[in-house]
Amino acid sequence: MARWSKSECQTFYEDAREAATEECEVVIANSEITVDTRHVGGNWVYQGNEVGPGHFRLDSQTHRGTGTLHHDEAEDVLEGWWHEEGVSGMWRITLGQAED
Repeated sequence: MARWSKSECQTFYEDAREAATEECEVVIANSEITVDTRHVGGNWVYQGNEVGPGHFRLDSQTHRGTGTLHHDEAEDVLEGWWHEEGVSGMWRITLGQAED
């Protein structure tokens, strides 16, 4: 299992909204991924499965949303798209402190 606390999630919107940045925790274990902001006062969680090497398809556990993330193990970044309740955009997660 790999866990990164204090990761930074940048959320970009397809409309004219300003991008948002918030702290999250990322866990990848047994071909599953969880991205969670609840432990730092956020209100969303996305979970999903690996559909190819480093490629994940996710669903929101707290909102009606779907998304993807790609993780290149040579870099500390995940990138992908999301769609939630009629709004879409991209996200970029810079992994934080690795924990065991």
